Amino acid sequence: MAYVDVTDATFETEVIQKSHEVPVLVDFWAAWCGPCRMLGPVIEKLADEACGDWVLAKLDTDANQATAARYGIRGIPNVKAFVNGEVIDEFSGALPESTLRKWLEKALPEPSSPALDDAAKAIRMGQFDQARTLLEGALSSKPDDVGARLLLAHVDFHDGNIAAAEKGLEAAADAENDYPADYQKLWFKLAAQKVRPEAELDKALNDSPNKVDLNYEVALRRAANEEWDSALGHLLKVVSIDRSYNDDAGRKEMIRIYHILGEDDPRTAHWRNEMGRAMY
Repeated sequence: MAYVDVTDATFETEVIQKSHEVPVLVDFWAAWCGPCRMLGPVIEKLADEACGDWVLAKLDTDANQATAARYGIRGIPNVKAFVNGEVIDEFSGALPESTLRKWLEKALPEPSSPALDDAAKAIRMGQFDQARTLLEGALSSKPDDVGARLLLAHVDFHDGNIAAAEKGLEAAADAENDYPADYQKLWFKLAAQKVRPEAELDKALNDSPNKVDLNYEVALRRAANEEWDSALGHLLKVVSIDRSYNDDAGRKEMIRIYHILGEDDPRTAHWRNEMGRAMY
């Protein structure tokens, strides 16, 4: 079978968790929907051709209204692409096969190589020397591999080679949309290297709680430590006091954190609302 049927009960396992291993396309459909019946055979054919590079899941919106509501389904067919638990792209309506193929090429990241998968696993396990060996080998055969460059930048940062990490992050900038969380987290870690020590900042902020540059620097340090609510609170203060500070840096850094948290995280919606009120 070219696809797996998913329900409210199995969505977390079959889509969210599975999308950390391979991209998952979810076709939100219903039996009464004529365009759904047109799209179904086309997308199932492409899923067969993909040979496991991505997985097709089909969810009957009539029988699984909780999940349909969770993802704001108002018209069907609706197809959403999930990668690492997040929706990275979507479309509505019955696209012709040629248009659907183009959408897939644009929407889905290229399959990662086994070496990069092993390197990412080594980084998660703290085996940075092994990760470096794998990544340098990958780059020797494919010097422009932005995924390998980004992972190597994480290794350089861990090893204290800040200049190399910054260079690697710059080289991976074109991949920012493909690696939103990893890219943005490393950006904050590098940015935090350039601000005042945390104890000094905390003391200065206690004396001058409304000083914009202090709130901004504290936010960078909080974000580098993945203290997202604290970071967003200080960035909101920057936006509220001086929207133009450092070329609108407060708003830009809040958006970086939204990319890290993902659209489904309730904190993203909360802080987007707070930012909107502060700006308008």
